[in-house]
Amino acid sequence: MTGSSRLSLDMLRASIARFERATDPAETAAALADAWDGTEAALQHLAGTTALRGQELLRELRARNYLTLREAHAIVDLGGLAERVGAGHQPTQAEREGAREMYATITAVLERRGPPGPSATADPAPQPLPELPLPPSGGPARRNVMGRVMVGVALLALVGAGGWVVWAMQREPAELRRGRAAYAAGDRLGARNAFSAASGRYPRLAEPLIYLGRISREEGDLASAREYLRRAIVIEPANPLGHRELGSVLLASGRPDLARSFYERAIRLDPEDKTAQGYMGCALMRLGQVPVAQRFLARAGAGPWSACATLLPPAPPPATPGS
Repeated sequence: MTGSSRLSLDMLRASIARFERATDPAETAAALADAWDGTEAALQHLAGTTALRGQELLRELRARNYLTLREAHAIVDLGGLAERVGAGHQPTQAEREGAREMYATITAVLERRGPPGPSATADPAPQPLPELPLPPSGGPARRNVMGRVMVGVALLALVGAGGWVVWAMQREPAELRRGRAAYAAGDRLGARNAFSAASGRYPRLAEPLIYLGRISREEGDLASAREYLRRAIVIEPANPLGHRELGSVLLASGRPDLARSFYERAIRLDPEDKTAQGYMGCALMRLGQVPVAQRFLARAGAGPWSACATLLPPAPPPATPGS
């Protein structure tokens, strides 16, 4: 490590320590801003240029294979946290602890000063997931209908009793709207920042984690995707999207057996989910269960999953005489 990089790293270490100790909002924001500036300066030394900043700097380091996806995400998360705290957000205890993990990641990048070894970039082998209880067959659809009725009755009661004030206070978080808009526009970095902010401010919401899992999967970071989606399912075990997205991650990881179980849960929770039905067909096709797979694919109709209809399992070898 060069003297300049070492100096930047020392500044970063001191800033993170100040951030962890700070209680005054102004001091907290200043310490985190210094930590981000130190990170960016150190990465510029690593890239050998001060002309690049932010997203362009990360792109350059990724292009040189100096950063893994997980390392790039950690750096983005630190920048997003610095931005939120600078705008007045009070960091949670989890965010304070996460800053230390981000610092450890950045330290590893700077001390390595080059592309990571093969073991650092490879996605770890998927581990078997703990089985989650399946809802009883036929139950979810009825509960969903009754749930909608009860929500409607509750809303009428709230309005009738002047509860519109409570409803207004519980409006959908702005971070979710920004994240969805950025994702729809193809801005994954902006979407990641918005959903990370939403997850930090609303730790009991599964939707930000589901989107973060989907973005990670689309970027090829399957390990992070699995972790986001596991957390989402723990928070909202009856959310069908969490199960469907984790099924997609497992299918991409080469585990159609586990993917099938999560697609099954998604379909039981939302029998109208064509995407879950289509990719359930893909998982079954890869498992060699062709007739059942074709029924799911037909039920789902045309979609990105339609290509799975041609992924027939290999034919058995011809029988030898006397066998």
